[in-house]
Amino acid sequence: MKHLEELIYQKYSRNDIYKELKRYLKEYKNSLETSESMSAASFLYKHTKTIDDFITLIYKLTLRDAFENFLPLSSQVPLTVCALGSYGREELCIYSDIDIMICYKELKGYNIKPIIEEILYASWDIGLKLGHRVHTISELQGAANEDITIKSAMIESRFICGSRPLWFEIENELNKIRKKDRKEFINAKIE
Repeated sequence: MKHLEELIYQKYSRNDIYKELKRYLKEYKNSLETSESMSAASFLYKHTKTIDDFITLIYKLTLRDAFENFLPLSSQVPLTVCALGSYGREELCIYSDIDIMICYKELKGYNIKPIIEEILYASWDIGLKLGHRVHTISELQGAANEDITIKSAMIESRFICGSRPLWFEIENELNKIRKKDRKEFINAKIE
């Protein structure tokens, strides 16, 4: 994966890097069928971390193309990519959807929505089976209240890439979601 990240900083074109990412993902998936030597838990963890690497590379490439020579620090871009559900628990199975949530703040000076779209389209283009949710922090409570499945996925979320300061804000909101109506949530899960 290291050589793929180097392509980003060597200013290779987006299309060339996407082709390389797609080729590398295909090779990676083909290699999975021959990797029987590790435990199931180790395999799921390793697979999860590899998918993290792909998403992080797409994120970095998207920011490079969006900001060119004026690329801010990752912590300054009001965007965070989070893993949800089994992916959030670091137990991603091979053929499972890769469920992510992109949280952002709408700030002047950042054209965030096209960046989010490019991250999603690039992920699909290289062959990642991505399921996604996109929210501002203020929308998280409402989304969790919509459906128990959404709330469950959010409870099991974790940081992949993006702004760490924004992630801390997201975590605060997720902690409120985790604490709200615990007994009702457990009863609904049992049903």
